[in-house]
Amino acid sequence: MKLKQWFFSLVLVLLVYSGSFAAYSTLEPQVQQEFNQLLDEAFNAYISKDYTKSMNLFQRALQMVPGDRTAEKGLIESREKLEEQQKEKMKIFRQRMALVRDELKKENWMEAIDQCHWLFANSINPAEVQLLRAEVETNLRKKMGNYPVASADRLIYEGLVSYLNRHFVEALKSWKDAVTMLPGNVKLTIYIEKAEQIYRETAYYEIITLGGQRAKEAFSSGNYAEAVGLWKKMLELEPQNSEALEGIQKAQDLVNKKSKEGLISDYYDKGLSAFLEENYEGSLTNWEGILAIDPTNEVAKDYINKIRAKGIVTPPQKVEISTPSASIEKKGSPYYEEAVSLYHQEKFESAKELFLKALEENPIDIDSKKWLEKVKKTQSEKVDEHYNKGLIAYSRGQREEAIKEWEKALEMDPTHGPSKRTLLKVKTSKGGTK
Repeated sequence: MKLKQWFFSLVLVLLVYSGSFAAYSTLEPQVQQEFNQLLDEAFNAYISKDYTKSMNLFQRALQMVPGDRTAEKGLIESREKLEEQQKEKMKIFRQRMALVRDELKKENWMEAIDQCHWLFANSINPAEVQLLRAEVETNLRKKMGNYPVASADRLIYEGLVSYLNRHFVEALKSWKDAVTMLPGNVKLTIYIEKAEQIYRETAYYEIITLGGQRAKEAFSSGNYAEAVGLWKKMLELEPQNSEALEGIQKAQDLVNKKSKEGLISDYYDKGLSAFLEENYEGSLTNWEGILAIDPTNEVAKDYINKIRAKGIVTPPQKVEISTPSASIEKKGSPYYEEAVSLYHQEKFESAKELFLKALEENPIDIDSKKWLEKVKKTQSEKVDEHYNKGLIAYSRGQREEAIKEWEKALEMDPTHGPSKRTLLKVKTSKGGTK
């Protein structure tokens, strides 16, 4: 606080003796306060060595009070400090580049790779760093080729290549397999500990490891939709992850079961209520609805027998409550019939467009709104179905079949992100799962 007070005192002195006090004194009190605040922030940024920020703030101060000597001096010194900072960064960058090559000569692989990781994170020249990384990988693969497949040495180099590319799960697997052949190997233990530490700090760990744990917890507590969402995120990184594939299948089976149970419960309430009100036709429709879902339901069978014993037969088929009526067609809409046809052809995007046009003509058209919601819901369900089929096919090694399923999902919904990302990842991988 004393430092800031000293700074403001210095500002006022410089303003008086620099001749800029006159310009400052003509400012409105609120503008003077804003000016002082800018200088305060610029000073703090300068002390924190954020010279880019301090330059911007001093420039803004000069726009308020052109010719202000304090802001001009601050701007010049910030620019000089920034240039010095950049030169120092370049010096360190060159030293690190040289260090990588020195470590390569000594075959200190982990040290060389760690320096590469630092260079990637603090790169001034990304293209140069990429070339150096390729050089390190070439050296590793050359050494790896000297050892038999599945040997401990081969596994160590495979792990180093994975570690270089920040594929920490693969690196850990290779090294843990190698350590079973070389128990007590100190270097391997260090490799594993370091990779595990870095892995815990990555988004990969957040999504795969912690996400997997959260998905299991959500599943156990009955939050199936949340669990499915977490497992799907895992599959975007690892399309063949068996835990996520199995979890999604189990969760969706339970979601479907829960949905059916909810629908049966709804039919039961309506059927019983209608029966007690002696609305036997309405009651019969609901009990038959239950049998359509669960043909073995004894309660529904019992009520149907009771109603038919009264001479009541199944009423003529009407439009289902959940299905929009065809009143648009009666109104002569040019879009209704074609939209319904497109819906049954599973051309959901085109169907949505036509129903939206119908709503443009008549914004209060309830039927079009119901149909639009039905199309969106069915589209989402079908797209998810094809997406999940693709994941399952891929996990079984059926790469082409998986691609077809994801392409079908995108035909139905070109904006479906998970299908886009997974398809791109599989197509650009080295042949994918064979």
